[in-house]
This record gives sequence, C-alpha cells and structure tokens, in this order.
Amino acid sequence: APLVGPKAQRATAAEPSRAKGGAAWRKGATPAGGKDQHHKKLNRQITAAADTGDFEQLLQLVNANVSSMNLINLSTAVHRTAKLALTCSSREREYYMKHSCMQRLNRALVEHITANISLKGQWTSQRSAEDRASEMRCLSIICWSCATLRFRDEGLFARVAAASKGRLGEMKPFELSNLLWAFAKLSVGGAPF
Repeated sequence: APLVGPKAQRATAAEPSRAKGGAAWRKGATPAGGKDQHHKKLNRQITAAADTGDFEQLLQLVNANVSSMNLINLSTAVHRTAKLALTCSSREREYYMKHSCMQRLNRALVEHITANISLKGQWTSQRSAEDRASEMRCLSIICWSCATLRFRDEGLFARVAAASKGRLGEMKPFELSNLLWAFAKLSVGGAPF
C-alpha cells in the first residue's frame, strides 16, 4: 500500500537511488524489470514509513508486503524496525517485538536465507561480486538489527553463519564487525567464525 501525505512524499522523493542491478534486487525479476522496480519502490516505502516515526504504520506496511520481499527489502524492514525501536520505551518495544508482524518478518528472513543456501552451506546461485557484496551486507544488517532488538533466533543465526561460511573476506570491515558483534551480543551459536 503506497504511503500518502506530504511527509511520505518528501521521504520517498529524498530516498537516494539504490545500486544498479544487484541480484538481491532482482530476485524473481522479469526481463522488463517489473519486480525489480517493485522491490525498489517497496524499499522506498519502508524507509518513508520508518521516517514518520509511526511504528504501527511501518508494521502494517511490512505485514502487507512481507511475502513479496527480497533480501534487501527484508533487511531494510528489520533494520528500520530496529532503529525505530530504539526510540521507544522498553514497554512499547516489548509490545512491538511480540507483534505478529515481527514474527512473520522473522519467518520470512529464515525462509529466504534457507531457500538460498545449499546443504553444503554455500549460497546456491552464482552471483557477481557486486551481488555477493550486497548479500553479505544484508546478512550483516539483519544480524545487527536482531541484536539491537535483542531478538535471539538461533535458527536464523545458524543460517546466516552457514551462508557466511567462507565469505567473510567479501565483507567490509564495519560489516564484519557488526556481524560478529551481533553473534557475541546474543551469545548465539558455534559460528564458523
């Protein structure tokens, strides 16, 4: 559902354009780029909803679109949720973390990452270096966001660890430090790193 009102329009118009053509954007894209444009638009809407400071509006947007989100949309949704949760009281944060939308978002993250990891723990498809960097950045953002929310899901972190196996060198230093911080903060798993 598109956002309305001047504040949403300003936030959407001010949103910087995303890197061209990454596979995380293109998941399921048509040659004409229909889904590509859908994912980009959805990311702008997620950002605009979060920028309003209205947690309910953000959760409604995520809930309405979670089934069609790609990895970048999912990581943006959980990242913006985490940033917004930092502005709430602990009571409000607890309420929102128990919200059914957050449970759906978590399941979607697990399902998306699981669907893209082979049994050997490697990312299943061949991607360009840019696409691979985008994937690793998304995994770092997801972990940082979960740790910030104190949202401990060992299954999710186990899948991230499997997807990251042998790929940590592809990350920028801040992405790697955020990923490692998240694993340590939540005391999760025997990650391969």
